Amino acid sequence: MNISEHSFEVAFYSLLLYQLVEQHLEDAVSCKREADKAHYIGNRAMLKIVQAMQGEVLEYALVHDIAEIVTGDIPHDVKKSYPEFKSLLKQIEADFMRKHLPAFMKTYDPLVVFIVKAADTYAAFREYLQEEKYGNTLPDVYENIIEAFETLFDTEPDVPQICKKSIWGILLELGAPVPSQLQLG
Repeated sequence: MNISEHSFEVAFYSLLLYQLVEQHLEDAVSCKREADKAHYIGNRAMLKIVQAMQGEVLEYALVHDIAEIVTGDIPHDVKKSYPEFKSLLKQIEADFMRKHLPAFMKTYDPLVVFIVKAADTYAAFREYLQEEKYGNTLPDVYENIIEAFETLFDTEPDVPQICKKSIWGILLELGAPVPSQLQLG
């Protein structure tokens, strides 16, 4: 799969996750009207914030790996095993973005980044399943995917819990190897 195909796939899954999170929040707002005023107000405010993010989600999904035009796709375990190499890659990618795509050198909302990371990891999982169908079993890749999902849900403290729970539930329904129990603070 090339970078264009991967970016499109991640954008598609990001949009899907975004729309399902938005629907989950809409459902939470409609269910909470009578029950708990504080939750209703919080969920309603979160829904308004999320509704304004669709363009940002798609933008980030489309450019999240664009610098790989220069570096190529480096396997996750290589970056993990060599932190100094990972640091050098980040510098190369930042230089590329600054020179060629400065409009995308911005800080994205943590929820946007979370959605795209979840979609990116799900895309890797789907690609792994496809390879497995062809008889290519890659246990290290599967372990990296599981670790990526665990790390995703254990980090990102600025992402609202209701959104994390929503994305976790969606990915679980899609058969992704997310942690079987979600421990949120």
